Amino acid sequence: NIKVGTGNGSGGGAYIAGGSSSTVKLTGNTISDNTLSISSTSNYANIWGGGIYLAATTAIVTGNNISDNNLIYSATYANAYGGGIYLGGNGTTITISGNTINDNSIAYSNTAYVNANAYGGGIYLDGTATATITNNVIDNNSTKNFSYSNSRNPAGGGGYLSAANLAISDNIITNNSSKNTYPSYGSTPSAYGGGL
Repeated sequence: NIKVGTGNGSGGGAYIAGGSSSTVKLTGNTISDNTLSISSTSNYANIWGGGIYLAATTAIVTGNNISDNNLIYSATYANAYGGGIYLGGNGTTITISGNTINDNSIAYSNTAYVNANAYGGGIYLDGTATATITNNVIDNNSTKNFSYSNSRNPAGGGGYLSAANLAISDNIITNNSSKNTYPSYGSTPSAYGGGL
């Protein structure tokens, strides 16, 4: 089990970065109750993977329970990716199958006008990957903005999936949300992709 980790950079529960020709298998684990956070004094900061950060040439993620992990941030010009899990790496091939990914979140709060990105409450999948996502339960994950935002809006409550080649099939994707409660310079608040 990978539980109750904390930090302020990458991988609240675990950070896994393979080499240029690596294969990483993450199978049958419970990854829960991990948190990454950055404060309002850490400007121009990024955080990745509240539960786990995984970057490898080939990544196989099967049969895991990834739940109740969080990214919490209030820094100006900050980016947060993957409340539950961040998956990436140049040229990565990723299989995500048979996992339960639930109750993970990204939450942003700052009283100033800021640039801040919140992508993928459950999963963030890096844009360079080739990925297959099948037979997962992706439930009750969220991205939230509780602050004034300069043109940045939360996206992908269940997951933010940006891949060179992507196949999604036979998943249960329910009760995920992407919420923006404050305006962007006085305009109507925007949020994108409650599910994916």
